[in-house]
Amino acid sequence: MAEIIQHMNADHKDALVLLAWEFARIDSQEATMTAVDRLGFHVRMKTPDGLRGARIAFLREVSNPAETRKVLVEMVQQARSQAR
Repeated sequence: MAEIIQHMNADHKDALVLLAWEFARIDSQEATMTAVDRLGFHVRMKTPDGLRGARIAFLREVSNPAETRKVLVEMVQQARSQAR
């Protein structure tokens, strides 16, 4: 799962901000994934009020990196469609 955390933080910071808003209702300028497991992930966010943390649940349980990627893509697509 370390590879997932590294990939998300390096290549998808904007998606993490979007996921934090859509699934945790936290408005942030920056979000960093700090942990991930079969049920979801933790993010640390920079907000106007300071640093905050949150746990975001996956849409369904995952059992490997490929499923984790698929669920994250689905969640980002859902968040983007809600933002329109």
